[in-house]
Amino acid sequence: MNYIIREIEPRDNAAVEAVIRACLVEFGGDRPGTAWMDPDLGRFSEVYRSEGRKYWVAENESGRVVGGAGVGELPGVPGVCELQKMYCLPEARGTGAARRLMAEALAFARERYEKCYLETFGNMKAAHRFYEKHGFHRIAEPLGRTGHFGCDVMYLKELKGGAGRRIEPCSEDDIKAVADGINAYNASQVPFTQPRPWVDMSRKVVDENGKIIAGCSAVMYGWRVLYVELLWVDEPWRRQGVGLELLRAVEDEARRQGAYLAHLDTFDFQARGFYEKQGYALFGTLEDVPPGHRRYYLQKRL
Repeated sequence: MNYIIREIEPRDNAAVEAVIRACLVEFGGDRPGTAWMDPDLGRFSEVYRSEGRKYWVAENESGRVVGGAGVGELPGVPGVCELQKMYCLPEARGTGAARRLMAEALAFARERYEKCYLETFGNMKAAHRFYEKHGFHRIAEPLGRTGHFGCDVMYLKELKGGAGRRIEPCSEDDIKAVADGINAYNASQVPFTQPRPWVDMSRKVVDENGKIIAGCSAVMYGWRVLYVELLWVDEPWRRQGVGLELLRAVEDEARRQGAYLAHLDTFDFQARGFYEKQGYALFGTLEDVPPGHRRYYLQKRL
């Protein structure tokens, strides 16, 4: 579905009010202390005409208003605006309409305010995730004088992102912290099916003197998926079945621990044919990497 995101016009007032009231009823917000009681609910084209305020609507392909969002000053708190009356009908949720409304609102707010505040209901869990995805963090106490004592969840977002922020090289501990962060996020979206986010599957082949003649760096991650990062066989031992033995050992261990899929990549001057003989199938190609060559991406059901 394609949506037009535009500023509100007088002809939209009734439709916007209907959207907001429908959403309030859906989440039990048709009561005192919420937007349900706001006297200006049906005249947003007038209310959001003054400096520092603006309201946008999402219009579907048939010309119907299915959502809206506004920005206005937060009474009693200088430099802070409020994200106001952001609602979308069920048919518009998950379609990108809310994301585009949010983008318009934040772009407008950044030019005029230092922070953005919002209030919502505790049972609007999907909205909480949406706000957090856009950089809002929950705060314990309400700000300003919104009059919405019926809202029990508050969020705040910094709009002036540059102050005190800098980019530095990462240490090993920093990289671990980043990995821990993305692992926590991934698990919150799609729960892991293995005890640890990353399970090392790396193996090596040594000769009678203990010298490494081949090695494979591999990991089973998140949802019991095997990623073969590197496979190397020393020149004198190539074409003797060492690489095949090593790859099978890694796959067998991953399979034993419940892996159902393996994937890897290789260059056109490396071992695509070898992997395809072992049941891997091409699913992607990166052209001109390195210049004049290709990088291939392959997968295999275990």
